[in-house]
Order: sequence, then structure tokens, then C-alpha cells
Amino acid sequence: MKGIALLRHGHAETGPSDFNRTLSPRGYLEVQSVALKISARLGRPDRVISSPAKRAIETAGEYLKQPAGEVSFETNEELYAATEEDLLRLIAELPEKFELVLLAGHTPSVEDLIFSFTHERTRLKPGFCYYMAVDIDEWPEIFSPATILEKILFTP
Repeated sequence: MKGIALLRHGHAETGPSDFNRTLSPRGYLEVQSVALKISARLGRPDRVISSPAKRAIETAGEYLKQPAGEVSFETNEELYAATEEDLLRLIAELPEKFELVLLAGHTPSVEDLIFSFTHERTRLKPGFCYYMAVDIDEWPEIFSPATILEKILFTP
């Protein structure tokens, strides 16, 4: 079994550059609340992968602050304007040692990926996180039809 947590960044400040917008105070509170809930329920992710957008990196950073061990962190350029296929490819290329992975990205790609697995339309509001436990042993199996063993919507 592998776990995938798809996280939408928290509410962000308005600004002229979408890429450089930062989390608002409300966004920080949302993300801190959800990070604590995920940590309590799932433990710490093995790897956190973030869009390079400032608000996504700030969001991912809150998950790195959670106690209980070291976590691998990276930014990935593809996550900023990713498609569902980009996300699947990124997941399929993960090292096998990672059991729980958190992707901090943007809509609509994270919502599209949820739909491809669950066939349910799920709206991820800012700061929300959708977790899926997928019945696969290796990440490349993500391209095959996989059973979702558990799904949880974490909200602030």
C-alpha cells in the first residue's frame, strides 16, 4: 500500500504575480491546522513535493515542521501548471522507499487526479488535503487500475 496526500496551498495574498503570491495569515492558519491533523492521523510524509510557487512552498513548509523524523523535500517545476498526466508521471517515478508522499500543488490538477482515482468530483478549497491509500506495492503501478483502500478529506 502507498499513500498519496494531495494538498492545495492555503489562501494567498493578492498580488500582481500569481507565482510570487505568499500565504495570507488565514492561509497559514488553514495549513497549520491541516498539517497537525495529518500528522496525528497519518504520521509524517516520507517525501513532500511542492510546486515552486511561493504560496505552495510556504504551505509545504508547515508539513516539514511536524515532529517525528526526517522528511525528503523538493520543489518540482511541473507542479505549477501540472496536468493530471504530469502528476501521475511524477508519482510513478518516486523511489520505492517512500510510502507516504505529499504533493503541494494547485487546482485543477490535484482535483483532476482525485477524480481519476475516485470518479467523484471533489473541490479542494485552499488549505484542504485529500489523502488516498492506494493498493499498490510499487509507484509505477499507479498507471494501472488501483483500488483505493482509504480516502480522507482533511479540512481546517
